[in-house]
Amino acid sequence: MPEPIHRDGVWWREQPDGTWLRWNADASTWEPQAHPPPPPEAEIPAVPALASWGRRVGAFVLDWLIVAIPAGALQAALMPAVFAAGGHPEGRQVMPGEHVLDLGQVSGGEGLLLIGGAISLAIYLAVPFTYFVILHGGKRGQTIGKRILGIRVCDENTGLPIGYWRALGRLLITWGMWFLLYIPGILDALWPLWDDRNQALHDKVVRSLVVKVNQAPEWRSFSGESKLSQVNR
Repeated sequence: MPEPIHRDGVWWREQPDGTWLRWNADASTWEPQAHPPPPPEAEIPAVPALASWGRRVGAFVLDWLIVAIPAGALQAALMPAVFAAGGHPEGRQVMPGEHVLDLGQVSGGEGLLLIGGAISLAIYLAVPFTYFVILHGGKRGQTIGKRILGIRVCDENTGLPIGYWRALGRLLITWGMWFLLYIPGILDALWPLWDDRNQALHDKVVRSLVVKVNQAPEWRSFSGESKLSQVNR
């Protein structure tokens, strides 16, 4: 049986089959663990392995292509029903004396176009909103695009998931920069090119990083404190 090793104030022992036991001082027993002990302090990288700007852009493009498919399908399914409800199946003109919804009578069907536009806008906001908040805030911190490119979103100090509220704030800040203030949106997208942590402006606000997933499970944070990431990979 190999000799126990001491890491971060805890004793660990490797089993013959390669699994690890961790000493529980309170229960005075060895407990099986799903992961090995953290590396020695000298082996912990000073900073996490940051995702490049190119990978971030590639993941962004893939994600919006993925989001556009269900959003477009949902729109295609709902819009014919909107026109049919207003007496305009497939957009045909209303015949004299034919009953239609009041909104559909506005300026020869402009009301229906207004309703259709509102539904389209709601779809194209709701689908990406749900997609990015749930996946960035989850355990992996990865959208499908980020999984393909091998990167993830995490807390800048611990490497842990940022959670749904911070993922929500991250998304709203990004959208706000693009939709309300166009030039800041461009700056936000380009900021990782010259930032020492490869962070966009929205990352700085919510204290998130985009890192590679194949890095060591622990790093020394930018403040110098050693933290253990418990993210499932």
